[in-house]
Amino acid sequence: MPTDQIRPLILSVDDDFYNQRFIKALLERQNYRVVAASDGPKALAEARRLRPDMVLLDINMPGMDGFEVCKRLKKDKITAQTPIIFVTGANDDDFLDRAFKCGATDYVCKPIRSRELAARMNAALLQNRLTQKRLEKEKLGALLETAGAVCHEFNQPLQILSITCEIMTIQNSNDPEMSKRIETIRKQVDRMAGITKKLTKIARYKTRPYIGREKIVDLELSQDK
Repeated sequence: MPTDQIRPLILSVDDDFYNQRFIKALLERQNYRVVAASDGPKALAEARRLRPDMVLLDINMPGMDGFEVCKRLKKDKITAQTPIIFVTGANDDDFLDRAFKCGATDYVCKPIRSRELAARMNAALLQNRLTQKRLEKEKLGALLETAGAVCHEFNQPLQILSITCEIMTIQNSNDPEMSKRIETIRKQVDRMAGITKKLTKIARYKTRPYIGREKIVDLELSQDK
């Protein structure tokens, strides 16, 4: 049973109403949140909208079968990392080969046994959390390397700009308008120096929304304070 403060959200996809009711009741007793979808297109839309922690996916559905749904979920960058467990009556080698090739994490056979389903779900969720932590660590490592390279490349030209501003300030001490413009440049140079300093203190990988669906690193939230 999940012990996280935020209960995992499961998207259950099955065109059979009674199967849906059974799975929903079973999972809610185990402290999961459950959202149902009755066909492939609805499943894809709900997965993008809700970003569930896991998808339980039936194979035999009209229009778009579970294999096609799985493939599309794995091709979508929003849902690509979501673990998918097939719920099926088949377990022959051809099925298993096809299931894992299209990106399934695991499978359970019908009729569903609650203990087996719980064990496979918990294992898949744990593996996914470990994978996400590893990916975040790799991202942070790449980010730190990039930040170090940027700071190294920027420091020397910033130092030259700063010295040049000081010289120009002395040379134009009798020209208030020019001194004002030089001061504006100097403040921007100091601002850039402050940004490079923040880059050297990055200790975690935090992002914030940018234009559209893009994200950028939030330097304030990523600081080692």
